Amino acid sequence: MSYWFHMEELKIGCEYEMFFVFTDPPWMTFELIEVEEPINYTSNVRPMWDKALGFRIRDLEDRSGEDIETALAIAWLHMAMNPEQYEPMNPPNGWGNYEGALKILSKLHDWAQQHPKAILRMSY
Repeated sequence: MSYWFHMEELKIGCEYEMFFVFTDPPWMTFELIEVEEPINYTSNVRPMWDKALGFRIRDLEDRSGEDIETALAIAWLHMAMNPEQYEPMNPPNGWGNYEGALKILSKLHDWAQQHPKAILRMSY
């Protein structure tokens, strides 16, 4: 299983997609707008993300950038400052690793910070 960070809600193999949508004004129905280039990463590193966040990464879904920005910043900082806790969690099959998982958290944090009214969507 992988995570896709992307604009379309598609269930593809074992990957997750994530993307942001936003509304203008915020009380209107959602209009899908591409915020960034698609990114994807394997769900084999999900235990790292879950540990760093203190909850399942899937629980970030349907929340705004401003709601998740702090959690993502804290999770990234914890992972970055404690590689000895996360590197042993590298998947044994070699699909994904600590460095890649950390980069994805950084990218999600950047999106959340740049687009506080955007809503995170995930497909898995």
